[in-house]
Amino acid sequence: SKCSEIRDKNDKWNKYWTINRSLYYEWIDFVFGDQWREDESQLFERYNKIPLMVNKLGVLWNHLMGDQIQNTPNLAILPDDDVPAETAQARSALIKSIMFNSDTAKIFNTAFGQAVAAGFSAFRIDTRYIHDDSFEQEIYFEEFKDPCRCYWDISAKHVCKVDGMYAGYGTRVSRTWFKDKYGEDIEHNIATSSLTEDSTVAF
Repeated sequence: SKCSEIRDKNDKWNKYWTINRSLYYEWIDFVFGDQWREDESQLFERYNKIPLMVNKLGVLWNHLMGDQIQNTPNLAILPDDDVPAETAQARSALIKSIMFNSDTAKIFNTAFGQAVAAGFSAFRIDTRYIHDDSFEQEIYFEEFKDPCRCYWDISAKHVCKVDGMYAGYGTRVSRTWFKDKYGEDIEHNIATSSLTEDSTVAF
């Protein structure tokens, strides 16, 4: 089934990316102040000592984020010679509208901060319905609070994975929400081993 195929691709990526994912969480904690390992903290407690810490990395991260916020990048249209000026202007206005509606400055800064602290990040460009009763869709940008929930084609070589054949992300929703959106029959077929009655994972 399609769900099994998606899970297989996600599992392949998780196995391939295991070390990087572990380091991501470790580096995030380290940069933002959790710089003593558990065994080191226990050693201090054994000798009744207070572990001291001067976190210079957090200050450096704030400095880099300040530079990024002041110089947040924007997408720009660079038309070929054979593209009419009116077409280029219309496309440029469309891109500015999409970026403004998605608050891309915040999304780019979040991705930058994650990459600076832990080495990588992710965001996505997708479409969504304007409202529940509409057939019209709009393009939008979306950030990921945890880029480790994303997965890509393990054969992709490009640093941005643009040469991969697929990509995706995992998100956690309640079983009640899933049942209301997709129906009780589909929700009933979701495996419950390792999941509580109130939560599930949908890809």
